[in-house]
Parts: sequence; structure tokens; C-alpha cells
Amino acid sequence: MKKIDIELLKRIKELKYDFTGIIVLDLVKMLMENIGDKDGYVRDELVYPIFAHLLHDDILSNDELNRIANELLTENYLFYDIENKQEFSVLTRSFTLLQLAILVYKHNQKQILEIETFKNIVKKFLLYFDAETYFRGYVS
Repeated sequence: MKKIDIELLKRIKELKYDFTGIIVLDLVKMLMENIGDKDGYVRDELVYPIFAHLLHDDILSNDELNRIANELLTENYLFYDIENKQEFSVLTRSFTLLQLAILVYKHNQKQILEIETFKNIVKKFLLYFDAETYFRGYVS
């Protein structure tokens, strides 16, 4: 995980996801780098909802959303340590999947994704569901 600005994320959440004055692509990078943070508060209460709002709330351009979707489909995110050699790698995979689901939902509303990106998401979802072996579920 990379350095994360917890105070910035708390402030964004307190301001009801107002991104005024924030360089959102830098924020996206920080969120992606910490998508599977081992700290449940950071991951569940800060990174996940803030990232979800950025993807859903018409803040990013369609081009930016497509680039993010394609990056989330890589071995650094959806397929990160798919063999489960690292204890908490499933967190990166599962929270990536949640963000991709938001992109699919938004695409179904507004056709934000390029057709090739959308097809790639479907293909990678199927590959992921076949490859994932960690099924323990929620752990507090």
C-alpha cells in the first residue's frame, strides 16, 4: 500500500463528497493504490465510498472512467495475487470488483464505457470468477 492522506479522505466524506479544489486524478491514484488496505476503516469507510462517488457522480470524464476500468482489470487489481500467496490480497481483488460493478451500473445508465472496455470487463469477470479460490467472506 502507498501513503494515504487519511485527513483528506475524512474531510471529503464530511463534506458529503465535495471534490472542489482537489486534483481528482491524483485522488483516484491514491485510492487505487489503497483499494485493498488492511485497515477496515480506511478501506470500507474512506477509500471505498469516496472512490465509488468519483466513479458514479459524473466527476470524471468517460475517457478517464475507461482508463480506470482497464487498469482495474489488470493483475495489479482484479487479478492481484490470485494464487493467494499474500495474506490480505483478496481485499484488493474484492474491493476492485465492487468498483467495477459501479462502473457497469453507471454504464447501464449512461453508456459511459467504450464497447471494447465493456466487453473486456465481462470477459475478465468470467475469468476472475473462475480463478478466485478465496471464498471465506467477510472478516471483521
